Amino acid sequence: MASPTTLPPRYQIRKLTLSDLPFAHAIITHANLFHNAVWSRLHASDAVSRSYQVFNTGQYNTSHGIESGMSFGIFDAEYQYKRPESAATHGKVYWDESSPAASGAELLEQMDFPLVSVALAYDPVATPFDRVKFQPLFDALPLFEKLVGLTEANDIRPPEERKPKEVGECLYRCGTATRADYEGKGLARALAAHLMVEAKKAGFKATQVGTVNNRLNEIWERTPGQAGAGAGVEGAKSTVVSVVDLERYEEEVVGSDGVVRKVNPFLGAKVLRKCIYVTL
Repeated sequence: MASPTTLPPRYQIRKLTLSDLPFAHAIITHANLFHNAVWSRLHASDAVSRSYQVFNTGQYNTSHGIESGMSFGIFDAEYQYKRPESAATHGKVYWDESSPAASGAELLEQMDFPLVSVALAYDPVATPFDRVKFQPLFDALPLFEKLVGLTEANDIRPPEERKPKEVGECLYRCGTATRADYEGKGLARALAAHLMVEAKKAGFKATQVGTVNNRLNEIWERTPGQAGAGAGVEGAKSTVVSVVDLERYEEEVVGSDGVVRKVNPFLGAKVLRKCIYVTL
């Protein structure tokens, strides 16, 4: 098993706890609404107000991943707090819903904490996912539920092989994001490698990730078996089990004039949504 990371010493990988919840959730919210090729395209006109909605009502996915005990984050040990009151509480999110005119850059400036990248995961057998509690996030990002359905419909595996049956069989990834001001430093790749090593140590036979990001596709398809390069797990193998081409996807809708037309609800976002299964 390889060393999980070759990051500079200032970047420390630690298991997330519920005290990190607001920070992890802010990172995921901001990354998706302002820097994801799909959601930032679909919600460009109301990204700020939608960010508040996701942050205030859609925490379940983040909290569920953290409570599973298999979610990790990268912390900047040299982080300099912007406000003294943030240092007193080891970080704070200053988002104010009464300021809808704020920009993505302003929301990022208001994220004053040393957590810079997160990777959420859970065991779907040991800690089952509650779809009802997840509904507020579907409400905030209406096409997310469609995306999940399309991914399931395109799964090439026999139906009986798609879901794990035992505890420790497969670790599900349920969220990955890096703060915009820390992108390009290899944090997501290092965190992916670390998670695979920790999953292997915990006895998991595999991990599975659903992506909405071409960069993550590259990481999860190539990193798993690169143990010799200081990343991943020796002998790990990635298999793409589902693909949805969001740029070319079309569905038929009936217009108010009664005419059936083909439309792309994802506005032609150049993203391959993939479900990647990694045998550890």
